[in-house]
Amino acid sequence: MNILKGTFRLSLLVGLAALGYFVWDALETANASAQKDVEMWSTLRCGERLLSVDTKPYENDYGLIDLGKAGCSGRQFLAHRHEIQAAIKQDSPFLATLRKERDWRLPIAYGDAVAAFVLVNLLGLCYLAARWAVRWVSSGYRPG
Repeated sequence: MNILKGTFRLSLLVGLAALGYFVWDALETANASAQKDVEMWSTLRCGERLLSVDTKPYENDYGLIDLGKAGCSGRQFLAHRHEIQAAIKQDSPFLATLRKERDWRLPIAYGDAVAAFVLVNLLGLCYLAARWAVRWVSSGYRPG
């Protein structure tokens, strides 16, 4: 039964390591998502200066303003006047997005850590069952 103790101890270590990794990954992903929201918000806020001038040189056929052409972004970024006005009225979305992302990603990370814990224990039990079956067959199907 030393294998059961060892497997349980190993599963605790694996579970803790998995928990650390998955929580770190969830927080990093939440942070990256929040950064993207802030980048979009900043680009839209930069378009505020275009609201008071003629935007025809920056508009496409559908009336969307290309903020990339206007110097607000390094790539094409299409926005409508209403989106720019909404971004001007809004505070930075960083903390709200970070909390929202974190709140749904962390329970998944905890579940993954528990799954790693259970998996290591199941592998230990499978090893014991296989070892018992091999011994039973090699003894000619005699009990114990």
